[in-house]
Amino acid sequence: MTLKETLMTIKDFRIDRCKMHNLCDILMIVLIGYLTGCKDIEEIHFSAEIWEERLKKYLELPNGIPSADTILRVIAGIDGKELERARRSEYSLPTFQHSCYTTSSLHFYYLLFD
Repeated sequence: MTLKETLMTIKDFRIDRCKMHNLCDILMIVLIGYLTGCKDIEEIHFSAEIWEERLKKYLELPNGIPSADTILRVIAGIDGKELERARRSEYSLPTFQHSCYTTSSLHFYYLLFD
């Protein structure tokens, strides 16, 4: 199972009519940003805009790069248990600084940017 396939198993909590960006695309952007040294959501968004043409080769990005606010809202809404399940999957997402994935939906944000 690829990383993208693993991220696609995470349940999308958003209302269908409000989705302009794929959840997997947003999560991949955040993970790539983190792995390339971005320190916050603004840096991730800025870097993603710079890398947009390259990212389009691997991600769908039907409406381009999501805004920093969209990225933050999506990260804040993800269930920590879903991330933990994905992390423990066959692909096994990388472990970050802390191991408290299941206590709050905001932990994904804090795990990356604490």
